[in-house]
Amino acid sequence: MYPLIKSGDIIRMEKYNFNKAKVNEIILISKTNQLIAHRVIYKKDKYLITKGDHNITADGRIKKNQIIGKVTQIKRHKTSIDASHHYLFQSSIYFQEIVRLNKIFRKNNLDFVYLKGLPLYLAYFKTHPSRFYADCDLMIRRDDLAKVSAILIQEKYRLAERAYSFVHKLLKDKPTELVFVKSVGNFAVSFDVHTEPNFMLNQIGKLDVLYPQFLIDQITDLFFQEKKRMTVFNEQFSVLSEVNLILYLALHLFHHNFKGIFRLELIDKLIRKFKNFDWVQLEKKIKSYRLKNFVYPVFVMSIKYYKTPVKRKFLMAIQPDGMTNKYIAGVILKTNVFNDQTRIEAGKTRFKNIFYLSSQPFYKKILVFFSPAVVYSIMWTLFRYWKKRRFFSFLNQKLIH
Repeated sequence: MYPLIKSGDIIRMEKYNFNKAKVNEIILISKTNQLIAHRVIYKKDKYLITKGDHNITADGRIKKNQIIGKVTQIKRHKTSIDASHHYLFQSSIYFQEIVRLNKIFRKNNLDFVYLKGLPLYLAYFKTHPSRFYADCDLMIRRDDLAKVSAILIQEKYRLAERAYSFVHKLLKDKPTELVFVKSVGNFAVSFDVHTEPNFMLNQIGKLDVLYPQFLIDQITDLFFQEKKRMTVFNEQFSVLSEVNLILYLALHLFHHNFKGIFRLELIDKLIRKFKNFDWVQLEKKIKSYRLKNFVYPVFVMSIKYYKTPVKRKFLMAIQPDGMTNKYIAGVILKTNVFNDQTRIEAGKTRFKNIFYLSSQPFYKKILVFFSPAVVYSIMWTLFRYWKKRRFFSFLNQKLIH
């Protein structure tokens, strides 16, 4: 998420009504004798959770007596703008760019579907979001990847390098996601182009011994076959069906190690939005594609934080068994959903979660450690850790002497 307030900005605020507090408002708080302007990311009756947009760690529980006021206006250089107008301006520019590319893709007869992002938010909630949307996830047919890449490059986008290292890039045995970025009207616009609903390890590629590629291919085909059209401001967009959208967002939260309260909030809002949601169909798909272990914690966490109206029968039907359930209870459900991780830490956690939550038999799972990409990733991580320790050891010696 891009930050609203930057160093050197002057803010204007007003008195804050705690009882009318809303998620995504920017408030000024007092913590450890410091004044901090951070975003509200979660609200309960007696406290709020706030977090800086670029911070990894949330601020913890903020009580009523710690709140100074609500930020209403930001002055940067000689220009003042209301906080809400800033979001509207950014999302309007972003949406215009999405519409422009949407027309180009349709003109080129491409088969594509929006997995998440601004078009879906506008389609379902009929209003612009009160935070910056940093990216838009688009899934295309794998055979069209070169064509889509060429179109985006022609439209002045540049391909962002996401591989941990050059060797990681060489060892990756399938294309899963490319990220294209461009500056439009002083805002960064990003398109994440997927060839599949990526919820495994994007840096490594195929991990058949943990989750078979043929099932990912089947899910991909399913998402294309069951996509639907929605109209947003007179422009048609291909989006996931209601059941597939909830399934994808649950897998997306799993992919992000069950972190990011805004991801959980979106799942809750959509489930409440969908009248007569087909829980039976969702259960069938989760079981058919062996996804129980991956998505079960998502619905448990959604109930915990938002009291989401998840059908009890559905939850019982997808509950994992034995050791997997112990791992979920002892590790996953103790995750701090408000904090983020560095890319390297997130990668390590993701691999551990996939390994322990995989429904494959143990003798198959252990074979993952014979994968060249996995072996290299482990060695690369250990080397980075060793270098970091050597650096701090050297620094300590210098300070002592």
